Amino acid sequence: MSASEANVYAGLDARLKLFQLFLVSLCAFVTKTLTAQILLLEVVLVLGLVAGQRQTVARFLWMAVPLVLYVVFGGAGTGTSMWAFFLRFLAFAVLKFSSPALLVLYLVRLEDLSAVIQALERLRFPRQVTLPLAVAIRFVPSLQYEYASIRDAMRLRGVAPTLRRFYAYPAQTLELTVIPLLMRAVRISEELSISALTRGMEREGDKSWYQPLVWTRTDTLGLIATALVGVLLFAVDHVAM
Repeated sequence: MSASEANVYAGLDARLKLFQLFLVSLCAFVTKTLTAQILLLEVVLVLGLVAGQRQTVARFLWMAVPLVLYVVFGGAGTGTSMWAFFLRFLAFAVLKFSSPALLVLYLVRLEDLSAVIQALERLRFPRQVTLPLAVAIRFVPSLQYEYASIRDAMRLRGVAPTLRRFYAYPAQTLELTVIPLLMRAVRISEELSISALTRGMEREGDKSWYQPLVWTRTDTLGLIATALVGVLLFAVDHVAM
C-alpha cells in the first residue's frame, strides 16, 4: 500500500497524531527499562503497519531486530572493547530515538503540510515554533527526492555512492554527493520561502482553511487508546525496574 492511499491512520486528525508524537517522545526519553523501550518500539511498528508503511517497517526490522536480540541475549552490556562500546551506543540510539523518529517519518509521509500547520495553530503553538517545524516537515522529503536523483545520476556515470567506494575514494564521493546536495538544498529553501509567502504565512490574525480539521468520534477513541497505551508503558517501566 502506498503512502497516498487511504488507510485508517491517514484519516485521523492531525492533532491526534501530534499528541501521539509527543507521548511517544516522552515515553522514549523518560522510561528507563529495556522492557518498556522494546514495548514502545513494538507499538510504533504496529502503528506503521496500520498506516500502510510496511516497507519502512520491514527495512527498520532488518537493522533493529539483530541489534536488540544481541543486547538482550548477548554480551553487549558486559564487554569493554571498542566494538562492544560501539554496539552499546548503537543499541542505545536505536531504542531511544527510533520510536519518535519512525513516528515523524509516518507524519511526514502521510500528513498534508497544511493540516499540520492548522493543527499547530489550533493548539495555540507560537509562530516561532510553527514555521520552522512546517519547513522541516516539507524539507525532508524534498531533500530525499533530490538525493535519489543525484544518486541515480552518479550511477549512470559509474560513480554510484556505495559504502565500498566511500572508503576507497572518500573525498571524491563527498564532492560528488554533498556539493550538489547543498546547492539543491539552497534552491529548495528558496522555493519553500516563496511557497510560504504565497500561502500567506506572514499574515497575522485568524486564517481560513480550504480543508478545516474536524475532530470525530474516531479521533476521540484514538486519543483514549493512545493515553491508555502511555499509562501501560509507564506502568510496565515501573514494575520492571
